[in-house]
Amino acid sequence: AWSQKAEESFLRWLHNPAGSNRLIFIGNGKNDFPAAIKKQISHKASLFELKPLYENEIRDYIKNLASSADKHIDGNTIQLLIELCGTDLQEIHSQWDKLLLYLEDKSNISIEDVEDVVGLTSHFNVFQMIDNMMSGNKGKALKIIHAMLEAGIHPLQPMALVIRHFSQLEQLMLAGSDSGRQQELRTALK
Repeated sequence: AWSQKAEESFLRWLHNPAGSNRLIFIGNGKNDFPAAIKKQISHKASLFELKPLYENEIRDYIKNLASSADKHIDGNTIQLLIELCGTDLQEIHSQWDKLLLYLEDKSNISIEDVEDVVGLTSHFNVFQMIDNMMSGNKGKALKIIHAMLEAGIHPLQPMALVIRHFSQLEQLMLAGSDSGRQQELRTALK
């Protein structure tokens, strides 16, 4: 929130800034400038907003990166890259540069290429490993376990969480329709 004094002072400066001044506002997505300041800025300057890209925009962005590098990348490989990097353009570019060096003259980017270069360690966790196990995707679950172990996680940590998960599933199945047992179970699972 702007005080009256701060707003007046800033408006005075905006009326006659030095020609070499550049003013950049970085915010958290909220444009909470007083109306008079917004109006003055829009008359004196170029005003634009840079918003984070949505996942579908990131897909197109990665397709364009591939096209400009004369590479082909399919939708599943793009999805994996987004899963590993998120929508952070800096992270995507960092991993993209590594990927291009890894590929050399190869024109098609495969899922295996992305897994080899970007890796699974920092972005996957025990819960994703369990999800893959439960959905029958054993290969991906094993890759996650292997990556976690290579990252230095103690082997008993993921195993203990897997055992706990299946123990909780068993307790849920046994609880059935017994309301007293269900309340006991809720308390035990907390």
